[in-house]
Amino acid sequence: MSNLNEDIAELKAGAEDPILIIYRLEESLGNERVLDCYLELLSGPGTDEDLLIELCNSLRVGKIPEDEGREKLAEALVNLVRFYHDEVVQQHAAMALTNFAKTQRIAEFLAEVVRDRSAEENLRHNALGSLEMNVKEVTCRHILEQLRTDPSLEEIFVRSVNERLERP
Repeated sequence: MSNLNEDIAELKAGAEDPILIIYRLEESLGNERVLDCYLELLSGPGTDEDLLIELCNSLRVGKIPEDEGREKLAEALVNLVRFYHDEVVQQHAAMALTNFAKTQRIAEFLAEVVRDRSAEENLRHNALGSLEMNVKEVTCRHILEQLRTDPSLEEIFVRSVNERLERP
């Protein structure tokens, strides 16, 4: 069994196998030390891009408690989508927002990305996918309904929304 403090220290120091450590930490996403570690790495200017991608993957599938830490993680992911210079990191951050899209603010942000014609197309599809994965949530369904009738949205996006909304 691993020690959280050792795993966190090793991850911050540039672990040789960060994926294994993130996998272990993922089980403790409700722990304040793990949350602080994730926030520091997601927000740190020197964090390796591969590590950012793995952290995003962890947040996409992990069980994150409904507390103020969840909001901080969501904000860190939004900042990666908005400001990070690498498109692949942005795409993974958008996919990680799947786990946060139940809130109005995040769902609206994802819709904003989908509508942004200046954004990279794969990023826009990832943002749409995060909304579509939450189609059963009232907030996301409502935003998808708005996107479905948005005259400024390209046909490929409208078609994807229509297909998702018509599935059971």
